[in-house]
Amino acid sequence: MQSLADHLRTLTQEQLTSLVASRRDATVEPAPKTAEQLAVRLLHPSSMAAACALLTLPQLQVGEAAGSLGDGCTTARLATLLGVPEGDVDLAVALRRLTELALIWPYADGFAAAHLSPLWPHPLDLGAGAAELLVARNLNELRRLAKLYGIPVTGRGKDELIVALVGWLARPENVRRLRRVS
Repeated sequence: MQSLADHLRTLTQEQLTSLVASRRDATVEPAPKTAEQLAVRLLHPSSMAAACALLTLPQLQVGEAAGSLGDGCTTARLATLLGVPEGDVDLAVALRRLTELALIWPYADGFAAAHLSPLWPHPLDLGAGAAELLVARNLNELRRLAKLYGIPVTGRGKDELIVALVGWLARPENVRRLRRVS
């Protein structure tokens, strides 16, 4: 994966100047002296949250969608998730702005976005309501679901299975893996 530090090294002086002018918190003393140090600052959750304050609501929504898809999310997958055409002008503008602020950056044929998880631990409201849905299921249904996800069931009661299932569903990489299989 291309790290943020690697991406920063590909920026022109003008792009880098614009980035640090927009993300002033990243250059607070002691100022970072290397691309790696700057990347650490830019990826700090409080710095990313401050950068999100510079986004319009649609840009913020694209950022959350990218975070839900994780590393390698493509414009096509984002467009599908958001229900817009792949060539949508507003989507392109949002992706450009997110990239300018180093909230996402090019990765493979898409974008690096998994690092956004501290901003959206349950992107698109995924995971937070799982316990409410699972509590209505009987123990046999919960055991079947747990086995399907590879969660040990031996010695676990209903409440313990619900906690384990919610924890499993709250990890975006698990949900992403399910989508690829289906």
